[in-house]
Amino acid sequence: MIFCVVYSLSCLTKLSPNFYVLLFGRVLAGIATSLLFSVPDSWMVCEHNQKGFEEGLLSETFSWATWGNGLVAILSGILANSAVDSFGVVAPFMVAVGMFTTAAGVIAIYWDENFGQTKARTKLSIFFLPFHQFTDHIILRS
Repeated sequence: MIFCVVYSLSCLTKLSPNFYVLLFGRVLAGIATSLLFSVPDSWMVCEHNQKGFEEGLLSETFSWATWGNGLVAILSGILANSAVDSFGVVAPFMVAVGMFTTAAGVIAIYWDENFGQTKARTKLSIFFLPFHQFTDHIILRS
């Protein structure tokens, strides 16, 4: 859900002619892209394990997800091209905001929150997270 909000804000910055607002939008897009390439996969693995499905089904699920991502990318390109032809170069970003808003609504209604392992250390501050990798004995042994 955070991805939807962050990327929507990034898209909305395209409406501004101010360089620093556009630069901030690129930073937001980078954060959202990092979330996109890590969070869904982690969520899927955790859900798969919690539901007790067979291990082989996980790779099949990711295979179908990759195929679906390709299909969605093609359809998104066609929709974006139509939006540009009809409303201008910023239109695909505004269409994306609508899609992200819809996705956030679906996520809020239908998805359960997944907190991962309940015995994990959750009080680690995000500020100290980069330094934690140098002190965690499990990471150091790998």
